[in-house]
Amino acid sequence: MNANINGIAYEQALQTLRHSKLEMRSGLPPKDTLLNGYHPDYRPDARTVLPVGANAGSSCHPHVAELLLSRPLINDFDLAGAEHLDTDVLVIGGGGAGAAAALAAAEAGASVAIANKLRLGDSNTVMAEGGIQAAVGEEDSLQQHYEDTLKGGHHAGNKQLIAQMVSDGPSVIRWLIGIGMNFDMVKDRGNSKRLQRKRAGGTAVPRILCYRDFTGLELMRVLREAV
Repeated sequence: MNANINGIAYEQALQTLRHSKLEMRSGLPPKDTLLNGYHPDYRPDARTVLPVGANAGSSCHPHVAELLLSRPLINDFDLAGAEHLDTDVLVIGGGGAGAAAALAAAEAGASVAIANKLRLGDSNTVMAEGGIQAAVGEEDSLQQHYEDTLKGGHHAGNKQLIAQMVSDGPSVIRWLIGIGMNFDMVKDRGNSKRLQRKRAGGTAVPRILCYRDFTGLELMRVLREAV
């Protein structure tokens, strides 16, 4: 659709600005002065210090502090009729990480209970679309995955945890496939197929494994069925 747009070309606008009598403001106040004067997070009542708990001494928004310091919504009377359970492992949360941890503990022979505020699988995992990184390609390596991850985090990541994550990547993918998870596939040599690997920001080689655009939903489907 063609439309007549009235405007000024960039170069013309720039020249007009340079030759105008408009005086550019100089000598701005210090950054702290501007923040304290105008930014809502810098008001005197915008932060409060937590007096107790693991984060004692840290500052946070007063509303967050009020929630952290408030009394629980249930009391001893509410708990009086609660069922008592004995378990080797108690997993808090029934999302992707919680369900996988519960399955791993059960496979190791432990008795497991999952405590979840909603239904099993009602979690952020189901909204994950991007895919999973694992060094499974011939052109990839654990070392390359490690370096990409470390660089992507501006070298602030825990090196031991990163090394463990990339080392576990291929075996985790095999485990997920083993319990029924689908991944996008492409034709390989002959009539065989292989996992489709996609490129993402910060990756030196294609490494993203996904299932359409709802990888997290598919992941949670098989984990929920396995649990």
